[in-house]
This record gives sequence, C-alpha cells and structure tokens, in this order.
Amino acid sequence: MTAFKTASCITIVILCAFYGSVFAVPSNVTAFFRDGQTFITWTEDGSATYDIYRHTEAITAGNIAQAVAIATVDSQSSNTKYYVGGNIGQTHWIIEPKTADTGLGAQLTDSQGLFVHTIKEASGNFYYAVCSGGSSAISGNITGPIAEQKMVTQPIPIWRKYDSANNNRLNIHYAQFMDYSIWNAAHEGYIFNFSVSFPPAWDTATAPLGVFLYMYGRSFDGIGWRLPALHAYPLSTNNIRMQVEAVGIPTSGNPSDLQDWYYGYRNKDSSAVYNYTEYRVIKAVLFVCAELKGDQNRVFACGHSMGASGVLSLSERYPSVFSAVYCSQPATDWSNLDFAFNGDARKNYGSLAENLPIYNIPFDDLAHPELDALLQQYNGTPVYEWQNIRQQLMTRAGDDMPLICTTHGRSDIAINWSSQGAPFGPVLRDSRRPFKYIVNDDVHNDQKFNSVNFLQLFGDNVTKSSAPYIFRRNVSMPGFSGINESNTLVNATWTMVADSPSVWSMTIAGVGQTCNITPRRCQMFYANPGDSFDVYVAGTKQPTGVAADSARLVTAMDVDLTTTKTIRIVNTYRNPVTIVKKNQALPRTAAIEAYPNPFNSAVKIAIIQQQAAGSQKMEIAIYNVQGGLVKNLPAASRPLSTGITWDASDQPTGVYVVRARVNNVQLSKKIAFVK
Repeated sequence: MTAFKTASCITIVILCAFYGSVFAVPSNVTAFFRDGQTFITWTEDGSATYDIYRHTEAITAGNIAQAVAIATVDSQSSNTKYYVGGNIGQTHWIIEPKTADTGLGAQLTDSQGLFVHTIKEASGNFYYAVCSGGSSAISGNITGPIAEQKMVTQPIPIWRKYDSANNNRLNIHYAQFMDYSIWNAAHEGYIFNFSVSFPPAWDTATAPLGVFLYMYGRSFDGIGWRLPALHAYPLSTNNIRMQVEAVGIPTSGNPSDLQDWYYGYRNKDSSAVYNYTEYRVIKAVLFVCAELKGDQNRVFACGHSMGASGVLSLSERYPSVFSAVYCSQPATDWSNLDFAFNGDARKNYGSLAENLPIYNIPFDDLAHPELDALLQQYNGTPVYEWQNIRQQLMTRAGDDMPLICTTHGRSDIAINWSSQGAPFGPVLRDSRRPFKYIVNDDVHNDQKFNSVNFLQLFGDNVTKSSAPYIFRRNVSMPGFSGINESNTLVNATWTMVADSPSVWSMTIAGVGQTCNITPRRCQMFYANPGDSFDVYVAGTKQPTGVAADSARLVTAMDVDLTTTKTIRIVNTYRNPVTIVKKNQALPRTAAIEAYPNPFNSAVKIAIIQQQAAGSQKMEIAIYNVQGGLVKNLPAASRPLSTGITWDASDQPTGVYVVRARVNNVQLSKKIAFVK
C-alpha cells in the first residue's frame, strides 16, 4: 500500500509538472502608451522566447488566431545588449523617465520581459497578449485596451549627474526606442542611448548644440569624452553638447565588432541597407533642438576618424540640421578595397559584388518635411555608390550641404591617404560648395580643429573653451570651385548682403585667389535651368547672360578674390517653360512652382503654363495639412505667372498645401516652412 501511495504521489507530481509546463503562461502582463509607442512588460515563466500579439478586440483563446503576432523576443529582452549603457552601470532597460535627483532610473529585472511597439495607425484602442514561445495559451496573460495614436516618438531620460569639475553641468543619458517592425534588432538591438550635457541655466534660453561622434561613441564615466581635444571643444563651457553611442560587442575591452561608422546595416532579410544608425543620430539631434532648447540654427557636428566619417556622411545628407561640421581624417569612399577598414563595410553592408540598395528610413515628421523630401528620392541607390562621399559631391551637385571643415594626413595608414584622402581633395576643391580643407603630413592623429576658422564659427579666436557657436544654418553661403591645392580656405570669410528671389549678393574676404562662386543654402534666391543672370564684382558688371544649369545652380566664373570683393548676381530672365524631351509637343498644362522649397519665412509661388490660353480664370490659396484655409492669394494671371511672395512669418512651421485652379484644371503642391 505504501509503495502504491508513493508511486501515485510521484505520478501526480510528474503530471502536475507536465501540465504546469504545458499551460505555463507569462504573468503580470501590463502595457502603457507614451509618445507614439506602447511599452509592454511581463513576468517571465522560464520560456526561452515569448510571442507578442496585438488585436483590436480583447484577446481570448477563441480569437488569438486573428490577432497579429508583432514580435518574438528572447528571455533576455529586459537586459541591455552590446554594452549599451555600460558606461553608466546600466544592465537592464529603463522605461520610466528619470526626471530628478542623480544616478540611474528604475531598471527592469531579470525576471521581466519587455517589448516596445511603435504605432502606425492614426489612433485606436488595442489589446495585447504575451505567450510563451510557440504557445497560444491564454490565461490572464493579456492586457488592454490601450488608447494609441501615431506620433513622433520621443526618448526618455534614464541617468543624471552633475559634473562638479566642469561648471556643475547637468549630464543626462536618454534611451531611444526604435521601431522594431523595421529595425534589424538581431544585429544590434533596437534600444539605444545617447547623452546630453547642459550648461548652467540651460533651461532659460536656447543654446547652440555640439554633436560629438567619435570612435566607439562612449565616455568612460558618462561625462568625460574619450578624446581630450573634444573635451576642450569650444562648446564645452557655455553650450549644449551631445554624444550618440555607437554599438559594438566588447572584445578585449574594445567594442568594435559591429561598427558601422554611424551609417547603418542590412535590414532583416538582407535585401537592402537601412540607414539605422544615421537615422537615430538625427532623431536625437531633432529631439534636443525641439525639447531641450537646442538652437536648430546653430548645430555643429565634429569627430575624428570613425566619428569624422559619420559626421562627413551626415553633412552630405542633412543640410537642414547642421550649419557646419568638422571632420578630422574621415573615410570618404567605402567602395575602395584598399581602405584599411573595408571589412567593417562588408560586415554591415554586404559584399561589393552584392552592392545592395540603400533605404532612407522616413522621418514622417511634420515639423521637418524637408528631411524626407530630400532623401526619399535616393532610395534604391547602390550602397557603395551612396557611401562614396566623394562621388556624391559630384552626383548630387544641386543638393545643399553645411560648411564642411575637414583634414587629411598624408602619413595616415588607418584612413589611408591613398584611398581616402588623395582622391577626395580635388573633388572637394571643385565642388561648388562651402568648405575648408587642410592636407598635411600627419599620421592618424586628431587634428585639433585645424581647419576651423574659430573667429568665423565661434566669434572668438582666443578663449576657445568658452566661445559660443555663432555660425547659423539659416544664412546663405558661397560655394567655391577652382580652388588651388595649396589654398585651405581656412581664412575665407563672408558676409551676406542680399538674398532675395532675384538678387544674391555676398562680400567675400580671405580667399586669396581667382576662383568660381556659386550661391548655396539660399533662403530666397533661386535659379532654374534656363534662367539668365548678370554678375557684378565690386560694382562692375562681369559676364552677362550667365545661365543656370540643370542642377539649379548659377556660377560666377573667374572671380578675382585676391582681395575682398562684393559679388552680386542678378536675375535678368526666367525661363517659363518646363524642360521636355526632344520633339515632345508642349501640352496645354500648368504647374505650381514654389521657390525655395523648403522655405524660411517667405516663399515665391508661380503658376507656370505651357501654351497659356488667352483668357483664364484663376484661383489660388494656401491651406494647412488639416485642410484649413490659411491665405487666399491674388489670382490675376500676370503676377501669378511671374510669381507672388507669401510671407508665412506669422504662421507655425510645418507643411502647407498650395491649391490652384486654372480654368477647370485643379493643381496642388506641398510646401514646407522651416526655420
């Protein structure tokens, strides 16, 4: 009898253990919505993986088959990965903001799971379930409804510390939760940190922002910078500075295995290369400007080597974000197999033979429509063409860029001079862009901002550690070409005289040679293919009838700038006809033209017609994106054909829609107001 009871007890225990394991489910499933994302946590049940489901109805055993499986995560989903947060002692993700005191916020625990879902729908109520991997058992492992809506996602503060050795600056680390649905989380995860250092009284007024990218992106203690020269950088005293972490697996204390040099890597199915890292860097910068009083017109980026390479590529793609950059010995061509670090590209981008297409992740940000307007057109470009920065200077001749200050060393064997520096200089010097460029005999060393004109960018050439950054993004610049190899342009300075739709004038000093000048980053002045311009140098008319080219640029050739001169470029003719293919008949059509677009405060709007009819009825108005009428514009044919100016200075920034009716033809065009 005793043996029977013992056997029965053992059987019951085994059966209980069996059924317990079969029907085990995660517990304490909770969710909350914040800034366009839903944060889901649960207590793990010992499973290796967990499936997250989403539905518009409360999830039950009867309808889970209709729910959408949005993710599968492992049992380490609450743990930090790839040394993210290692420099501040973080071991687990933090999902509640740390807004007071110092130190880390409340970390999740080993027994908890985490998934962050980014909302795509305009709005709605949704329910969630978390199931043990491979199981669809429902037994309390559900939550909802959660009221959700699509919004621009925001990072949260997770760590705070005051730097008593540096004017008691407040240092805050923020966590970014990226969109898991598009992120290749298996490569580097989808949660990342960046840090921001604030000057005293930072919350009382806007301040310039310095963005630091350097090597592996980490500070030793959350405050100090790896590179001493960057620690002494001019923005270190009076202005905001930020550092975005790169990601890597620690190998002998050197986290380098996954370095993408601040660009990105292959997507989930390796069909394209997404600009993952670049995207999160820009998201962080936009956040600091929008929410933390960074001055969006005074953003400067800098870095050395790996960081400089990231800064250079960012400068080519985000002219509406940065006003100037400094790059100390950057890589310029990832397609060159002689580059010492080309292996990093192969690990992230795939082989040169594959040459996968690139994809610029849309920002979908109504406050910054110019970002997508510029970059989405380049989706599909082969990655080794896109990451050939030298080639892009030529291919994208019409795209504006910030002032690029850079340096290369002939004795550099890391960023090889032969493959990266030597081919870059001739292209930059003839690029029709604003730049300063030094070539010296240095090895791979930080060049200490030697190509920066401190008086021009910081208003101070002596007390560099405390000088405020003054170089603004919303002011036009001269682009240079035909520059001698020995001319660094470090001493070149300029002062804006006029920037109107038809007149551009600039006083330029310190060039010291005859060269070519192209108006760049114009706020109002514009040129279309076929437009004609007269050029004046020091009040004397030079060439007449200078034509704008297919890149919408007009260039004053052979301008004597051996001494200070004022250059004036004046429009004399606007080409009213859109370019068409050879022998193609001109249809009786019309289109809305808007210049510049994006615009700052004012935009010139015209109705361009091919074979305009004699008597026409016209209507034209400006609407916001919600469809509300903002402004009716004069609708007479003559001013509309030559262009009328809409002053939007009393309106909020964002996207507007120009709607026009010409007889029975309806036209529309989106325009973007940015500051």
